[in-house]
Amino acid sequence: HTGERPFTCAECGKAFAGSAGLLVHQRAHTGERPFACAECGQRFRQSAHLAQHRQGAHGMGRPHPCPQCGKAFALRSTLARHTQTHTGERPHACGDCGRRFRQRAHLARHRLAHTGERPFPCSECGKAFALSTTLLRHQLVH
Repeated sequence: HTGERPFTCAECGKAFAGSAGLLVHQRAHTGERPFACAECGQRFRQSAHLAQHRQGAHGMGRPHPCPQCGKAFALRSTLARHTQTHTGERPHACGDCGRRFRQRAHLARHRLAHTGERPFPCSECGKAFALSTTLLRHQLVH
């Protein structure tokens, strides 16, 4: 997490932290699309984009459909969490104020309001934040 970007594109000067990022970026200049969909032949620069396409366009990789709305999920646990949006179930309660949450991670984030904990300090100025996303937004001012 040093922020170093030693891999630079010779074509446009954009810098990357790793060689893999540079390689994927260079495909934008060359037009190379090495990943092909076996179903329809559409080609992609990144394997992750092919995987997204297969799931969205061809319904592959999502064997667990929601009985309420039909949306399909790759994992049974993700379907279970999604089902709570239909039932309104909020199984995770805050011990301090009683507020309830669908996901344990959301309760953990809420708990920071009670504890005052700010575990994400800025390396530039030392100001600390409760959420990593708030720190990232703050770092844009430096």
